[in-house]
Amino acid sequence: MIQNNIHCHELLSEEPGQYLLHFLKLTDGMKANGVPQDDVRLCLFPCSLIGKERKWLNRPPLLSITSWPDLMKKFMTRYYPPAKSCELQRR
Repeated sequence: MIQNNIHCHELLSEEPGQYLLHFLKLTDGMKANGVPQDDVRLCLFPCSLIGKERKWLNRPPLLSITSWPDLMKKFMTRYYPPAKSCELQRR
């Protein structure tokens, strides 16, 4: 479902912030009994990626990510310039 709904994978390379906002909006209403929203997102985010982005996430240092904030920090560092990252965080 996630991979089908996030059909604009070009968006990841062109506008990673928009890709992330789309993912957040898509997963905002997804709930699992007693599971925190951040844990749901941490589990689903890899499913939204394809190709080189999925390979990036499956590298050994990234396999140790255990929290949504940590994953987002690494994602933003990789795909978003620092100036735009600050702009996105202010929203």
